[in-house]
Amino acid sequence: MDFSTYKFRCSRLSDIMTNIESDKLTKGHVTTCKKIFREESWKRKSVIKSKYLEKGIAQEEDAITLLSLVKGKFFKKNDARIENKFITGEPDIYVGESIYKVWDGYDTKCSWSHDTFPFPDDKLDAKYEFQDHGYIALTGAEKWTTAYCLVNATASLVLQEQKGLWYKLGCPDENNSTFIEGCIEIEKNMIYDMPKFQKDNPGFDSYALKYITWEFDIPKEERVIEFTVERNQKVIDRIYERVKLCREFLNEFANKGKLVEA
Repeated sequence: MDFSTYKFRCSRLSDIMTNIESDKLTKGHVTTCKKIFREESWKRKSVIKSKYLEKGIAQEEDAITLLSLVKGKFFKKNDARIENKFITGEPDIYVGESIYKVWDGYDTKCSWSHDTFPFPDDKLDAKYEFQDHGYIALTGAEKWTTAYCLVNATASLVLQEQKGLWYKLGCPDENNSTFIEGCIEIEKNMIYDMPKFQKDNPGFDSYALKYITWEFDIPKEERVIEFTVERNQKVIDRIYERVKLCREFLNEFANKGKLVEA
């Protein structure tokens, strides 16, 4: 196989961008390259499943809608994948004349709960910082923003958590006070806009609405935290240089047909 033109996904850039100033691949970078070699040669992709990822995928449109309401602008989900000579990506939202002539853009992230929702003075995870730089490089934007959004979980995820609690408690009677209190707490931790949740899930039998007065909605303005990355050509150039190093390793690995030390 020839990896001379292999393009890295923006979402995977952080795997090869640690030790950004180094001119050599680290053991971690090599491990990533070996995984890529198997994926490409065996024509298989790693499948990652988790409740966190499930919420992010299912509620992406809700996150974009929330961001639109908070920003007072109409944002539409982008479904076009773009690429250049080194990287490829599918940005969530762009603002500009076209996806190749962008002023700025947004990538939404659905936090699982208030516990995983960042604070405004937190630092953006490096994974998303490099992803944003990838989108900047692809679109020509001057900045890119990662917007964490605290939106309702799906009804199926809420029920999944409540079912897990039921098993954990030894399958108690549905009137068991400990189970009911636990189900209420689950709803409080997974629902942040009850009117919208009811509208989206008209048949959902809520323990909270049945046993207590609901006073737990969080204002939409408090449910979006933004981190903006400004264009840094030096970072973009380092990304391209690192991609070239990875391509060289992948070709050497493919030609030798055996493990190659970093």
